[in-house]
Amino acid sequence: MSPLADDQEAGGKGEVSRLGGISRLPRGSVIRATRGASDEATADLRDLAFLDELQTQAGMFIASFEDAMDAALQSSEFDAAVRHLQGALFAATIINRILDPHVRNREEWGSKADRTRLATERAARLRVLIDLDAPELSDSPLYDIRGVRDGLEHVDERLDRAYHSDEARHVGPWNVSDGSMVLRQIEGRDSDIDDDSSGLRLFLPLQGLLLYDRGVIDLFHLDEDMRVLQENCATAMESLRMRTRGGTFLDARVVTYVDEDNPLGRLMQWERVRRGSSS
Repeated sequence: MSPLADDQEAGGKGEVSRLGGISRLPRGSVIRATRGASDEATADLRDLAFLDELQTQAGMFIASFEDAMDAALQSSEFDAAVRHLQGALFAATIINRILDPHVRNREEWGSKADRTRLATERAARLRVLIDLDAPELSDSPLYDIRGVRDGLEHVDERLDRAYHSDEARHVGPWNVSDGSMVLRQIEGRDSDIDDDSSGLRLFLPLQGLLLYDRGVIDLFHLDEDMRVLQENCATAMESLRMRTRGGTFLDARVVTYVDEDNPLGRLMQWERVRRGSSS
């Protein structure tokens, strides 16, 4: 039962202080300045923001991958394992975009050439800061995630390819396996994971592997590297903070999206709809 339901049973009117975890929500969000007192300070602020994002996403991967392994191995909740694994992969793709950017295609600001140059320079600088070229990270699956990156978002294109081209012979939904799989037998050749495997998304928790479309990702190796990345980000951030100590201020104001007369109105409505749909 949710904290809201507890409050309703107690006859309350929905005071935030009586809603358990909701009372611990932070008051307001945090924003960062994008300019410092000098060009050097501005560069440090920019690097700090990206390092913080890398560290946050690495933590999300570690936690989500652990949840995926627990769900697959301990509780045999395979749908939950896939859900957590997809969350972990999304965090990994964000890290991959930051550290190994492609050409910037969205026309939002500046020219494509300028955006590509800035992204490339930023990625190179961050890789130095977090020592990504260190021996323990030189062959990291962090770079291999690029192959999964497009597939996560472009599932529709991969399924179109499977059903409308002669290249793909079979498709597979998200699945969890002990290591075995069923592949279409092709006359005159052994079945294998190759160009014919469009749509294959298979999680092998015993081996720590993800078979994704045409590639294989070593998730155990990736998990180890995420922990190294997290530690290296913390070290780099501490060094940069020493240079930017004293704070950077910016003009800001507080706004709210909450109806002050009925702050819990939308939450209560959602709870009622949710209870109704599950009954």
